[in-house]
Amino acid sequence: MSEKFKKIIDIELKEIIPGFLENRMSDIVTLDKAIEISDFPSLRSIGHKLSGNAGGYGFDDLGEIGARLETAGEEENLKNASTEIKAIKAYMNNLEITYE
Repeated sequence: MSEKFKKIIDIELKEIIPGFLENRMSDIVTLDKAIEISDFPSLRSIGHKLSGNAGGYGFDDLGEIGARLETAGEEENLKNASTEIKAIKAYMNNLEITYE
């Protein structure tokens, strides 16, 4: 059984969180393609975007994964990039949000 990622998010963000999460699911599709063809600029770019934006929505831990993905892209390290993509997928698939 996978670990649940329980997040308490400010109620004021409730209307925009679904769009943010939908965009992250689109990122996963892009990341899967990027890893297949060793597209390091895309890996780095998506990692950078996650690193910079996720915290603003209350997902600091997702931002940390993004920072590691960005580094893997910069270093052209497919193994580490693959590990971080798996971490993003696990996070998204096991995310439980409570709004307060």
